[in-house]
Amino acid sequence: GGRLRIKPVAHQIPLCDKWFPTTTVQDDRSKLRSDMVRAGHHMNKFPRATAGPDRLAALQQYKRRSVTYDLELAAFEPIRRLAIDCLELRPGQTVIDIGCGTGLSLAGLHKGVGARGKIIGIEQSPEMIAFAEKRVSRHRYGNVRLLCAPAEEADIGGLADAALFHFTHDILRLPAALDHLL
Repeated sequence: GGRLRIKPVAHQIPLCDKWFPTTTVQDDRSKLRSDMVRAGHHMNKFPRATAGPDRLAALQQYKRRSVTYDLELAAFEPIRRLAIDCLELRPGQTVIDIGCGTGLSLAGLHKGVGARGKIIGIEQSPEMIAFAEKRVSRHRYGNVRLLCAPAEEADIGGLADAALFHFTHDILRLPAALDHLL
């Protein structure tokens, strides 16, 4: 169980009646898990799925969208920046980007933790993480480690100071992922 000890920040970032939680460190794992499950439940107006998201369908979708994903999300960059700002990162900290996709959050996270900090990106789609790897190489981020794995199986190798869940409604609906990471 739990690799992170984090608690939700009280910030709510509304957009089209959806909330995007960000998180910071805390020792009370059980309280966090219940808070995150509640936040995940309230994040959208759609009924909560009982079986969780369909991993195969998600992988197929992200394989198709990986080439155009950054362009598709361009309009939401202000939300991403606000979510990262809510983490209140400091140089030297470690942050996890859970569901990092193509790595769109890496620049903002790197700005927060600096060259001495660490960024761990978790993404289950090989096509999406391939774009993240290119981004890391292009910007020469030597402090970024990318893991191609489902969130509930990712081995982050320790604790972190903060975690970003940005556009990760599918991960927030997986109790196994929350149990594993939190």
